[in-house]
Amino acid sequence: IAERPAGAAGAPAGKDVFEQHCSACHTLSGGDNPLEPKVAKWDRKKIRETLDRLETLKGGVMPPLDAPPAEKDALADFLVSTQQGGAK
Repeated sequence: IAERPAGAAGAPAGKDVFEQHCSACHTLSGGDNPLEPKVAKWDRKKIRETLDRLETLKGGVMPPLDAPPAEKDALADFLVSTQQGGAK
C-alpha cells in the first residue's frame, strides 16, 4: 500500500465513502459508536491497512468494506483529515 501524505486530496471523496459504507453504524465523533476515538492515534498507513481487514476486528462483528482500493484510499485520507481538524 503506497503511503500518501496525511489528508491528501482524496479526503472529500472519502467523506462520501464514509457516508455510504460506515455511517449506518458509525458517527465521526458523537453518538454511541464514534469512529474518531478509535483511530485517533493511528496514522494513514494503519487506517488504510485496517480497511482491508475490517472483518477481523472485534471478533468478526465488523463486515468487510466492500469498496475498491481507490475508495479505501479516499476513506483513509478522510479519516486522517478529521484527525487534523479537516472537513467533517
